[in-house]
Amino acid sequence: MKYQGDYKGKWIANLMIKDSLYKVVSFNSLERARLWAMKESKLAVLNSALNRMDVTSGDVRVEIDER
Repeated sequence: MKYQGDYKGKWIANLMIKDSLYKVVSFNSLERARLWAMKESKLAVLNSALNRMDVTSGDVRVEIDER
């Protein structure tokens, strides 16, 4: 698991791949958290396709919570 961002953000985004926590990022706005989530989920699926892993778009999800 990787933690990115600052600890002071109001919104926490948790990137989950195959039901295990992969990244946790803190943001000051919900919009920035949503944009990061879209970008990271696309990258996770693309990287798994290039590495020939069995990760599909159904295996990747992002949960965004307010502190």
